Amino acid sequence: EEKEAMPMIEAIGRANAAGIPFAAASGNSGADNATFNLYPANANFPNVISVGGTDELDKKASFSNFNRYRVHLAAPGKDIVSTLPGNLYDNKSGTSMATPLVAGLIGLLKAHEPSLTGVQARALLQFTGTKISMETACSCRVDALSAVNALVAKKMLITPASAYLATGQTAKFATL
Repeated sequence: EEKEAMPMIEAIGRANAAGIPFAAASGNSGADNATFNLYPANANFPNVISVGGTDELDKKASFSNFNRYRVHLAAPGKDIVSTLPGNLYDNKSGTSMATPLVAGLIGLLKAHEPSLTGVQARALLQFTGTKISMETACSCRVDALSAVNALVAKKMLITPASAYLATGQTAKFATL
């Protein structure tokens, strides 16, 4: 599965090198993302923001994949109004409905701070997210107002907000 995803993984790596955030749906199997390789959500680059889905009660949606190390945060993903062909609208559910909410929020953040990188965007969304009971890196759901307010106020944040490391592996942290 990883071999089939190599062109996409390489493109995400190039985006990472250019400082471009990449939001990815965590998947809709209701499974732990550590048990299988799901790309691009499991692509291990600092710019990837793997997004799980919540329901109307701010709980993990039954379909959403999860994992403390491979799913970075959550966004509403159940019964989201979406467009359909023929100028129609309908409610859709899935992490592919949650991910555009995160991508749009990142666009709003970059409108305020164009130099915002993927790792900085992920850290900002994790630090400012609303705490919920869902197994993600931050146990949080995005909070657009808190994220924008923190960015505009230039609150100091540590990046990355979370990282998983192999034994003996090191990481460099910075401030935003």
